[in-house]
Amino acid sequence: MLKLKKIDQAEFSKFRNKEFPKSDFLQSPSWGEAYAKIGFKVFYLGFYEGTKLEAVAMAIKHPAKRGTYLEIPGGPLFDFDDDRSDELLDELREFAKKEDCVFVRLRPNLTFSETYSTRFKGLGLKVAPMHIHPDCTSILDLTQSEDDLLKNMRRQTRYDVRQAEKQGIKIEILKSQQDYKDFYACQTQTAKRQGFIPSSEDFILALRESFGKDIRLYRAKNKEGETLAYAIVLLEKPTAIYIEAASTPLNRRQPGAQALQWQIIKDAKSLGLENYDLFGIAPDNNKKHRYSGVTTFKRGFGGNTINYIPDFDLVIKPVKYLLTKLIEETRKRRRHL
Repeated sequence: MLKLKKIDQAEFSKFRNKEFPKSDFLQSPSWGEAYAKIGFKVFYLGFYEGTKLEAVAMAIKHPAKRGTYLEIPGGPLFDFDDDRSDELLDELREFAKKEDCVFVRLRPNLTFSETYSTRFKGLGLKVAPMHIHPDCTSILDLTQSEDDLLKNMRRQTRYDVRQAEKQGIKIEILKSQQDYKDFYACQTQTAKRQGFIPSSEDFILALRESFGKDIRLYRAKNKEGETLAYAIVLLEKPTAIYIEAASTPLNRRQPGAQALQWQIIKDAKSLGLENYDLFGIAPDNNKKHRYSGVTTFKRGFGGNTINYIPDFDLVIKPVKYLLTKLIEETRKRRRHL
C-alpha cells in the first residue's frame, strides 16, 4: 500500500531528476519556490511502498473564499498505468482533508487520450470546470538546424523575421529587478488593450528570484531604441518555456515580437535544449477562445500541437465543491476559455 509522507525539496528533486527527467516545469522546485515567496503554502509529498519512494507531488495550497484547495500542476509524478493509482488518490484525499481543502486539482503531464480520461473518471475524479494552465500548446523541435527551423515557419512569419533584421530591430537580455518591474508595467498596459488578466508584479519578481540563472527577460527594441515587445522565458531542461509576454502599440507596425522569438529559439538551441514550448494556444483553432489572438502568431513558428489531458478534481467536500464549480463555470464563459 502506498503511504504519503511529507518530504524535503532535496528528496523531491532527486526522485524527479532520476525518474521523471523530462517532467513539466510546473512540478519544479523553482515553480514551487515562486509561490512560496508570495505567501502560498507549498508541500513536497512522497508516496512510499514500504521504504521505497514510488511517486512525488509538489502541491500548492490556495486559500479562497469559495473554498481552500490544493493544486498539483503538471503532476503528481507517477506512472498512472500503475494499479496503485487508487491508493495514491486515497492518500491525497486524506492529506487534503487534514488541510481542510474542498478539493484537489491535478493534471499529470500526459498527452490526451480517451484511455486516460476514462481511467481517471473511473477513479472517481471529476473533469475540472477550469484548467490550471493551458492544456493545448505548440512545441517546437529545436534539434532541427536553423535553416530547417526557418523553412518550417509560416511564410509570413519567416518574412517578418527577415524584415526585423533589415529594420535594425535589436534584442537584449535584461536582468535587474527594475527591468522586471518595467516589464510588468508594460504587461499591465498590454492586458488592458487585449483583455486578459496579467500575473501580479510580486509573482513576476518571485519568478526572477526562484529561477535565477534559468530565467531570461528578453526585450525587442527598434533602431530608435523604443521598446516593441518583451518575453520571459524559463529554461527547464530539456525545454525552454515562453511563460510571459508584453508589447507596446509600436509592435503592431514593426515585427519586434517575431524578432524576439527567433532570438529565443536560437539561444535555446545554442544551450542544447531540445524543445521550445510556446505555452498556450486555442484548441482546434477555436476563434472564441481566449488564446485565439496569439494562436496564429505562435503557430507561425512551425511547432507541433500538443493536447494534454484536462485538469481533474478530487472532490473532498461535495457540497462546497458545487459552489466552486458554479463560480468557475461562469468565469470560464466570461473569459472565453
